[in-house]
Amino acid sequence: MNNDNSEILSALFRQCISLISRGRQKVHQSLGGVPEGQGRILRELLQTDGMSQKELAQKLQIRQPSLTELLLKLESGGYIERRQNKNDKRITNVFITDKSSEQRKQIGIARQKMSHDMFHALTDEEQVALINLLNKLVTAWTEELD
Repeated sequence: MNNDNSEILSALFRQCISLISRGRQKVHQSLGGVPEGQGRILRELLQTDGMSQKELAQKLQIRQPSLTELLLKLESGGYIERRQNKNDKRITNVFITDKSSEQRKQIGIARQKMSHDMFHALTDEEQVALINLLNKLVTAWTEELD
């Protein structure tokens, strides 16, 4: 492959990534979703509900004061609730609420529709070919970076 093709492919990948990101943000905002920083917290809690604030800060690699600010916003929006740990009163655990769970389901459904709509311009055969090509790239890039 010549250098010109590599540059064109790289530019097209960047453009695709940007468009996918814009589409995800649009879906998220249309459903009244929380900003990305708060969304990271909700995603972690969906995997491990009831984490302590300290665990959450470590997992997300953010400072405790920054986490506290984000948690206050989520709590005021009704997305989480904080409860004092029953065994150690110094620890505060964070839990998602039903509102948060329901919204995440709606966002998931909307993202599935968006994914389907993104590739409607390709036939089934073209989609399979693209999947195979992207898998080949991911495998090669992973081996190179590891």
